[in-house]
Amino acid sequence: MPSFRNSLGACIFVLAALVGAKASDASTRTAESLLIVCSNENDLGWVAGCEGYIFGSVETWIEASGAASVLWLWSSGEKERVRKTVVGFCIPTRMSVKQLTQIVVKYIKANPEEWHEPASYMVREALSNTFPCED
Repeated sequence: MPSFRNSLGACIFVLAALVGAKASDASTRTAESLLIVCSNENDLGWVAGCEGYIFGSVETWIEASGAASVLWLWSSGEKERVRKTVVGFCIPTRMSVKQLTQIVVKYIKANPEEWHEPASYMVREALSNTFPCED
């Protein structure tokens, strides 16, 4: 029977690989392809796809933080430290998806040298640069 310590170690390893990795596989949406989707403001389907992708990326990074918090540290103070380390951004309350989308699109447009990067990575970078966590 596997021990909790072995399971915890395996989960931490997988989580670290997911959070730290920047996938280069051809099926990964690039920042450039996300920018193309987000630039078609006249088509509600494209707008929904853009906002949905960005919101989903944000939720995924936050869930990764929550999973890390549960696996690694139980106290609320430590949980926040893990969120800052794993996610790298602290979004203010009452921030709309539209606002987040505008921030991400602006960041991607300003960094064309990174358009080959995975879109979810660029979402994280945009928000980390705009909303760094206070120490």
